[in-house]
Amino acid sequence: VSTQSTGGLDQAMITAVVLGDAGVGKTLLCASFISRTCPPKVPNVLPEITIPAGGNPAGVSMTGGDTDSAEASATERALKSADAVIAVFALDDQRSLDSLVSKWLPMASGREIPIVVVANKRDRPANPSSVDWERCDWQVTEQLMAKHMWVSTVIETSCGQPGAIPSNVENAFFLASRAVVYPITPLTGGSHPLQLTPKAREAFCWVFYEYAERDTKIEDVTAVRHLISDRALEEMQVACFGSAMSISEREELKSMLLERTPHNGEALLLQGPARGEYRITLAAVSYTHLT
Repeated sequence: VSTQSTGGLDQAMITAVVLGDAGVGKTLLCASFISRTCPPKVPNVLPEITIPAGGNPAGVSMTGGDTDSAEASATERALKSADAVIAVFALDDQRSLDSLVSKWLPMASGREIPIVVVANKRDRPANPSSVDWERCDWQVTEQLMAKHMWVSTVIETSCGQPGAIPSNVENAFFLASRAVVYPITPLTGGSHPLQLTPKAREAFCWVFYEYAERDTKIEDVTAVRHLISDRALEEMQVACFGSAMSISEREELKSMLLERTPHNGEALLLQGPARGEYRITLAAVSYTHLT
């Protein structure tokens, strides 16, 4: 992370490089991030873009470097100065995912910097060459994160029709800068990206139990040490992240956890005291903040 002087103050500047095969939409992603709309036409390669701290939810200035997949030497030079990588593949082209796994991720991982994997063109209709994302999205995600410790997250994006509002593009760049400012790898020790180090797990346990035990204080006689009620979960969410989780978001999270349980031999969701009620476990809290 470099610094630039602004009025006598040093301000962090993060550099993210966008990698991937030709045609996956790298340049369109960069252009859409700048304009917040899907442009009708973009050049083959976009010049370096700069986003001020005020335009980045992570609160830091950021430069985004587009790359030409045919210019290997230029790509390698860009990687040398990068703080994070946005590695892109297209959901309508299975070959681009294969190339991501065999070429781009090994290249980026060698720099030992955070990598955000972008599954682009979510809006494109399926064709015989498409990735079967509906069936294997979480399987692919877990495989990528298990094999490449520097992959911090996998996110779907789309730019849609010209003039439309891009979907998740801003989040892709935000997650890249957040992974630099708040790195996850030290929490896992690099041995396995979905398993916490003992000290990190101890910290997660402390926060979890601090709020889970409030269930007993409000006379929730059915409270279990390894479960947390929705009420206590909401308090923890607001205290730790400064924002509330909507009911629909919470139910969507529980549905996802129910599909993934067990994970590493631990249940992510267990039956609560009321019929049909499921409560989130300590393992789920750790899991959701690492994926």
